[in-house]
Amino acid sequence: MLLAGTGRSDITPAPGTPQGGWGAQLHQRGIASDLPFLATALVLQEASTQVAILDIDAIGFDGAFTSRILSEIEKLCGLPRSHIRLSCTHTHSGPNTFRLAMIREGLDMVQQYLDQLPGRIAGAVWQAQQRLRPVRMGAATGSCSINAGRRVRLTDGRMGVGVDENALVDRTVRVVRFDDEHGQAVASLLHYACHPTTIAWQSEHFTPDYPGVARQVMERELGGHCLFLQGAAGNLGPRVGFTGDLSVYRKAGRILGLEGARLALEIETHPTRRTLRGFQESGAPIALYDYEPLPAEECPLRVAYRLAPLPVRAFPQPAEAEAEAEKLRAQCSR
Repeated sequence: MLLAGTGRSDITPAPGTPQGGWGAQLHQRGIASDLPFLATALVLQEASTQVAILDIDAIGFDGAFTSRILSEIEKLCGLPRSHIRLSCTHTHSGPNTFRLAMIREGLDMVQQYLDQLPGRIAGAVWQAQQRLRPVRMGAATGSCSINAGRRVRLTDGRMGVGVDENALVDRTVRVVRFDDEHGQAVASLLHYACHPTTIAWQSEHFTPDYPGVARQVMERELGGHCLFLQGAAGNLGPRVGFTGDLSVYRKAGRILGLEGARLALEIETHPTRRTLRGFQESGAPIALYDYEPLPAEECPLRVAYRLAPLPVRAFPQPAEAEAEAEKLRAQCSR
């Protein structure tokens, strides 16, 4: 029997927390949050196997801080790291969580924010463990066109970030729905690939970008908690983005959320067998059917874990990089 439970913590940054995500940004601190920032956990269990899936509204964390979060979950919840899937939405209009050396004011606030995050995230997992109940699940796929290829060639030969309508684009929307024994939604997973760069350096508002709105729409239409899982967004960005207009990300999130909700509502987690019972005369003979619930299928839960090294390009020595920077500064001052 498959069990599922959800938990959630509010991780909204306080006004004045350093905002990070853009080199062109002129301000240091965020003035307010347009929507709450959330850490949402889904815990699944079958027999003696238990796993946790996490959705966190953040641009991301470095390896050391990710390890702190995993350690806190291990300590509070008793789950091994190999059974924890930690996913960040990758919003670029959230607090600065891993480029702390770039912060010129408010470093104390972001450090306080980071210090309380591991406990809040672990708390969401613990809460989900307390709410485990029997569920049935189903999955569906659809499509949404809020994303586009983002690599563009500049006139000087460099690569830039924009919109390339001719690029190969994965617009697949994937949805998984978990319902309780009465057919009520416990949780849903929404998977889509697109950099959350709708709101950019012009805005002083913290936002979870389009994933936050998409989750809201899913939860409004289905019930339960929705987790957004970011896909392989390497060359995929918003078709309309890099703006300070908050209405743009809200619209994109609604579009994606409505497609996800449509798919989820069509999933039959409690299928039935239809049997013809007879006909009712009503000008035309109308077929009458009986519907018999089908037994639940076995749903074994398995975990696969592999540590994949991702080598990065070798960077120049500091002296070499500074000499190149000085040369470029001299060119700009001419």
